[in-house]
Amino acid sequence: MEPATMQFESRLPRDWMPDGASVLVLVRMNDEGVWESIVPDFNIAGRGDSANDGLVNALELLDDYLSLCVAEGKSFAEAQRPVSVGFRFSILSELLALAAGRKIPRRRQRARRDCEYKIPLRLVGVA
Repeated sequence: MEPATMQFESRLPRDWMPDGASVLVLVRMNDEGVWESIVPDFNIAGRGDSANDGLVNALELLDDYLSLCVAEGKSFAEAQRPVSVGFRFSILSELLALAAGRKIPRRRQRARRDCEYKIPLRLVGVA
């Protein structure tokens, strides 16, 4: 599946983000039929009734968090707060299993209707 790109309205100042910066948002459907999303580089998670709703929720939460960082005088690099190495490993394991067309055994089986969105962060900054 090729990554999707979308526009998102943001309150961030355009010059605050480095040129070419992007953020990875992963979206998948859980066992209850709710779409979950995660932004691993900022440790932010969202949810929604559709993949797009989950994505938009994660982006809204990311925008809120980054806006607070701007108000506190933090740089883009200082704003990053990645998930733990162990959690990154579990995400990578799931992605590799999906790419290979198999499931990894885990405590709860989830649907394999997963989506990946690579969103240029500069688009998040469009006012």
